[in-house]
Amino acid sequence: LAGGLNGRIDVEKRAGTLRADGDLAFDRTRFGLVETGAVYQVPDGRLHLDGRNVELDGFRVLDSLDQAMVLDGSVSFADLSDPTMDLRIRTDRFRAVHSTAKENDVFYGDLFGRLDLTAKGPLAHPALSGSVGVLPGTRFSVVLPGSEVELVESEGVVEFTQELFVVDTTVTGGHAALVRDSLMARLPGVDLDVKVTVDPEARFFIVLDPTSGDEATVRGSGDLAFKYDAAGNMALNGSFEVVEGGYTLEFYGLVHKRFDMVKGSSITWSGDPVKAGLDLTALYRSTTAPYALVSGSESLPEEEQNRLKKPLPFDVLIHFGGRMDDPELTFTLDLDDQYRRRFPMVDGRLEALDQPGNKEELERQVFGLLVLNSFIQDAGNETVAASDLATTAARNSMNGLLTDQLNKLTGRYLKGVDISVGMYTYDQSSGGRTFQRTSLDYKVSKRLLNDRLTFEVGGAVDMDDQNDQVNNVANTRAAEYAILYDVTPDGRFQLRGFHENSYDLYDGEITRSGVAFMFTREFRMSAREAAHEEARKRNEGAPRPDEDEQDPGKREDE
Repeated sequence: LAGGLNGRIDVEKRAGTLRADGDLAFDRTRFGLVETGAVYQVPDGRLHLDGRNVELDGFRVLDSLDQAMVLDGSVSFADLSDPTMDLRIRTDRFRAVHSTAKENDVFYGDLFGRLDLTAKGPLAHPALSGSVGVLPGTRFSVVLPGSEVELVESEGVVEFTQELFVVDTTVTGGHAALVRDSLMARLPGVDLDVKVTVDPEARFFIVLDPTSGDEATVRGSGDLAFKYDAAGNMALNGSFEVVEGGYTLEFYGLVHKRFDMVKGSSITWSGDPVKAGLDLTALYRSTTAPYALVSGSESLPEEEQNRLKKPLPFDVLIHFGGRMDDPELTFTLDLDDQYRRRFPMVDGRLEALDQPGNKEELERQVFGLLVLNSFIQDAGNETVAASDLATTAARNSMNGLLTDQLNKLTGRYLKGVDISVGMYTYDQSSGGRTFQRTSLDYKVSKRLLNDRLTFEVGGAVDMDDQNDQVNNVANTRAAEYAILYDVTPDGRFQLRGFHENSYDLYDGEITRSGVAFMFTREFRMSAREAAHEEARKRNEGAPRPDEDEQDPGKREDE
């Protein structure tokens, strides 16, 4: 708050009544709201006090861009315990919010609006009616909370509990009470009856999970009517149609996928705001080969197999139907008609996946496209459930992704030591049953004495050991050690002391300790080429005896 306030007021109080006459003039007054981050100014406003009323005649409030909001009307203090107002608030364009996530981590950005509202009634329980428009230039972000909230009292006290509670962003039912309680906390005792229009150029960002980075963006047009009373009853009617938008799925840096909202998607309200009807479709395009999708493709002629191994642009469609508080999520795999005609087997397979009885198989293939960017081939084993996505091939593909990311992280943040990890999935049989196991291998090494002495420690940990099936196999293998010394500076001769563990099909776990002497030689040229190279060095500058002989360096490059 800054600036000046000048004027003269004559106050008279008789028999419990108050009368004030005079004027107050604002002199370059500025004030800001912490929640919105916006700064406003009143450069030359004037308030006129006429007995028991404060008169506002063209009272202007400017935003940081010098855009004006005008207030006309009066505030009556005839009853000091319950002042009343009769105001009109209007602006063609005004910046209501201008903040960053640092200032307000719940909502932030720029919000431009057009207002034409009337505010009447007691100051403690005002009634606002009119129209509100969201204008171009709006880039407004809303962060869904990661905490559970509950309404403690009707006054609107919100208590945050379970600070580390993780929200499943595919479930929206938990946010139904949140919307109602938040309005009651922020607008206590207010009656609203407004029409809201949204310009297609306004952009909104919804952060679904701040931890993983899941975010939705949307741009569209809407005509809505919103009513809200002091008791917390809400009614929202109208529709919002998507012009452009998308959803970014971020799985802790491992998976990054962008879904585009299909134009024409809409949300329709007909009463309860949290029970809106959904008709939203998001699209992700994955270019991959359909070979693994077509059953029995390995028995096809080689020419047909090669055609199926060429990548095609498949569309993964996610449709959100039902209601906002109970959404229905369905998947569809699609391919452009021109490719369907050229690949009838792929077309038939997609048609089969679209049948109601193949929901689990469809979800399995969607999983493959989203996570692995490829289809998951049918293992052909009837004892394996169709919904089991963690097939050996799929898991090893994911293991490679995880391994690459872990190695990058350790290389970036752990200096002075070399760390490498690897994940492997394999099948193991026990008691006539076959199940899968995943093993994490690790190795840590440190170099000393100008890199001539190396210490290594390694081992393996079973990630998903099933004790009821493999209770005779240790969950963690004993650590392995090794010491390497370069006898010669170039590392051609080395001494290695080791303590290793291995597994043999017949003998089981085997431990070996010992010392090894190693000789390493890199052969980059054939013996004939090496002889010519030695002859060239001895006779440098002399004519070559064989003009047709190729230069060894050139041959090596070739």
